[in-house]
Amino acid sequence: MDKLVLTVKPENFIKNQNYDNNFLCKPAVYSLKDGSVIGENKYYCNTEFVNYDISEIGLKVSFNPNKVAKVKQLEPVNYNQFQNSIDYVSEVSKKVGLNYDVSSAKIYRYDNNYDFQTEKEYHNYISIFSNLHCSIKNARKKNEVNTYYFNNKSNEIAVYDKSKHNEINKIDTISNIIRFETRRLKISNSNKMMLSDITKDKFDIIRISDKNYILNNLFNKNINVLETEIQSIIKQNFSNDVETISYISGLTVVEIAMLLFNNDTEKVIGLFKINNARTNNKQYQRNIKFVKKYIKDIGYLKNETIELYFELKEKLSKVA
Repeated sequence: MDKLVLTVKPENFIKNQNYDNNFLCKPAVYSLKDGSVIGENKYYCNTEFVNYDISEIGLKVSFNPNKVAKVKQLEPVNYNQFQNSIDYVSEVSKKVGLNYDVSSAKIYRYDNNYDFQTEKEYHNYISIFSNLHCSIKNARKKNEVNTYYFNNKSNEIAVYDKSKHNEINKIDTISNIIRFETRRLKISNSNKMMLSDITKDKFDIIRISDKNYILNNLFNKNINVLETEIQSIIKQNFSNDVETISYISGLTVVEIAMLLFNNDTEKVIGLFKINNARTNNKQYQRNIKFVKKYIKDIGYLKNETIELYFELKEKLSKVA
């Protein structure tokens, strides 16, 4: 996990003798118009790896298990390291002035990161990210320096140049690392998770589920990135055949291209068999012949952008 934010109710933590020496006050804001108080006094304490914020609604604890565990580049934090980071936070909490039962903490936010090394530098993949359409409900897409975001109020997928990030923060880095992150920005009460719920099995399930969340929303259902790159190539070389197959199978030209590019030959041929009742035998044989020809001449599709697209998808799929 790349980030974890916990919340603890006021009745579940107490201040010890170290509190006054470590926590600072962030005063409430006063209205310039009538002098009334806006908001409330808040208290905070920032340590090397853990940040604390206290308000009327309780305690918020933020930290990065990756940094606490000091994991190596390209290696995700494992369950034992995750548990050790929780123990570390408990000890730091006592030192700065707070006693609380970690098992009473609710997970308010967490991020999962998936890092891998690419064949080329980050800028070569920008055209892919700019064309990707995210299928997250009510998702927005924005691009900031070295980072693409696909998000709504509760969930976010971020893609960025991790090597550049390391360089900016003066960290020795492996070249060409791209990071994909799922960010569960605000876990609703209906889906609430207590820290004590995160067993080894649950930890592994969450990590796999979050990776599939990225694949499903950015890759598995995505044809936008292919459309501008290969549709003209397909039509130029197989125009009549593609239009016939598209009509018979009910798939778009780009969807057919994706199936063929992924060598899902049987699936494509199966589509024509299913729809055989709607065609005469001559048409059917013509379509089968086309599929075989298409796969033989698949080199038409292998321009650089498409290969990079499938490189990202394949490497993300294999990340632990």
